[in-house]
Amino acid sequence: MTYYDNEDEETIERRKLQLRYTDEPRSRPSGLLTYDDREYLFGQKNLEEHVESQLRQRLRDRIRNGLLDFELLLSCLDEQEIETIFSDMTPPPAPNQSKGIEVYDGSVFAIGFLYHVISTQTSVDFEGVVEEAIEQASSYREHTDSRGNELTAEATVNVDVDWNVWEIDYEGAREKLKQGEPLSDSEIAGLVRHADLTDEEWEALRSLPDE
Repeated sequence: MTYYDNEDEETIERRKLQLRYTDEPRSRPSGLLTYDDREYLFGQKNLEEHVESQLRQRLRDRIRNGLLDFELLLSCLDEQEIETIFSDMTPPPAPNQSKGIEVYDGSVFAIGFLYHVISTQTSVDFEGVVEEAIEQASSYREHTDSRGNELTAEATVNVDVDWNVWEIDYEGAREKLKQGEPLSDSEIAGLVRHADLTDEEWEALRSLPDE
């Protein structure tokens, strides 16, 4: 059963419009998820019950083993390869199509996924996970000071989250959409989640150019 099950078609389309990097399952090469996995999560596969059960089991196994693969990456991936992947990592407001912002966003999504599942689906303390992650990194990867002395990490992490009511000027965002003016990510997400849009406004949202 996917996150989209039991939702009407319009709600599903609203969720998909929030996605930045997967507008359809084959829009980019496979990664942790295969094309079949993405098509299933997009609700594009009509499967018999036993076939769906097998796909879901494979998906769970792939995600669990994907997490375990990070031990191998942390321990064995060459520093030059890591530099190639992350050297151009840039935070917003860099252009959305740059490789650097893709790496930034992907890192945010990965941490966001872990935060969500650990804090809502387990009794494990998220701060404790982050602390151990930092300390493990120092044991797998060498850290030295200016004199060449090997360093080990002792981490203390405090994560403070204030939950606020989602506030957005919906009418202002709709007017900007009507005039063809650029919209921020928060304005797009707010319109997708909460505004009662017309068919023309939905089409305008789908047609927004990438920044």
